[in-house]
Amino acid sequence: RKSKDSADSPNGVCLIIDETDRLSHGEGFASFWKVLQEKLASNNCRNMMLVLVGMPELCNMLNADHESSLRTFSPVKLDRMAEGEGDEVIRRALPGGIPERTITDEAVSRILFYSERYPHLIQEIGYSAFEVCNTGEITVQDVETGLHGTDDYAGSIKRLGELFFARLYTEVNRSENYKELLRLIAE
Repeated sequence: RKSKDSADSPNGVCLIIDETDRLSHGEGFASFWKVLQEKLASNNCRNMMLVLVGMPELCNMLNADHESSLRTFSPVKLDRMAEGEGDEVIRRALPGGIPERTITDEAVSRILFYSERYPHLIQEIGYSAFEVCNTGEITVQDVETGLHGTDDYAGSIKRLGELFFARLYTEVNRSENYKELLRLIAE
């Protein structure tokens, strides 16, 4: 269908689900989406897009639920952001924050340095700096405090460790050769 405002603008629905890999009860989601997509296609409804955002394990989760569900998606792997993009992302996010904050050039540089311009890390480190900032401007000190945490805030290093490495440690611990695996990981 075309929009009333413009004959060239298509109408449609784009549903974006963030952190899909963290669904606690994700069983059945891929099957649900596959059935819904087939139903929409059979009714000639082709103006719906589903965007799932998550870590790479998301593909395994969907595949385990419904093997053919992956054919309905076009995976996009986010790599490092180009020079200037990370800076723009950080600066454009701040005016919408509550409370609204500004950020020093040095703090932006520090976030980009620690994140190596990976989008997920920019988001996490920037979020932590925003959370610990108690003035109207995020500084390098806020970035550092956000990384390491406070008595009241876990900090990016701990949060990322729990997200990425807790599962790995659990798997290693289950192995009979876990000491050897830990040594290899440490290297």
